Amino acid sequence: MKPVAAGAMDGPEGRANADALLLQAESSVRHPYATVNPWLFEPAIAPHIAAAEAGQSIDTRRIAAAHERLCADAEVVLAEGAGGFLVPLDAGRSCAELPGLLGMEVLLVVGLRLGCLNHALLTAEAIAARGLAFSGWIGNCIEPDFPRREANIATLTARLPAPCLGIVPWMAEPAVAEAAVVGVPSERWGETPVAYVVRRGGDTTGAAELKQWANARVGKTQRLADVHFIDELPRSAIGKVLKRELRDRHVAGAPSTSA
Repeated sequence: MKPVAAGAMDGPEGRANADALLLQAESSVRHPYATVNPWLFEPAIAPHIAAAEAGQSIDTRRIAAAHERLCADAEVVLAEGAGGFLVPLDAGRSCAELPGLLGMEVLLVVGLRLGCLNHALLTAEAIAARGLAFSGWIGNCIEPDFPRREANIATLTARLPAPCLGIVPWMAEPAVAEAAVVGVPSERWGETPVAYVVRRGGDTTGAAELKQWANARVGKTQRLADVHFIDELPRSAIGKVLKRELRDRHVAGAPSTSA
């Protein structure tokens, strides 16, 4: 879910935020947009400023009610912030209050670029000051040529009081137009990830090569067992990738629609 979002566009159910639409599409259970994103403001500015300009006050009871509905249908609920841990909601409150309100742990995503050490360490201090559970951090390689990236990751690993749960690599594989990864049954692991990939026009990259490229950039438990090429990803009427259909296709042993 995205409790508060600023920046709206036209969506299938009316005005919507692009990040919230993505979260809605990737959810394993379909929920109304207003449940995924209880507070939406038009301009892409700080939420407390957007709320003031709209003459509204962000009522966290609406957020808590939406979270409760999501929890009723899912084993795990992730909530994405809006601009940072301490971004204000109004004159006295900030997004930092939401984990405590919702009974959630904090997962910190660190954009790996110059300044990330100060940002991450200050955020960790703010989490600790509020007595919140800090479950871990993820590094996001948002700059492909960030100098001394590994040294910065090592510093974060040493200084942050929570484990590194993974590093998201800079993804620039030209062979892929779009892709979806689904969990499929595995005798050895119980479940293992498999990718269904739509190639860019004219590309001839093989499945083994693409699998090797992807697996070199993810953790051991996230490595792909296989790659299948298809002409297009199955989607619902609103554009959501039908991962269950891909999983069923794999279980049934259906051939790929393209070589």
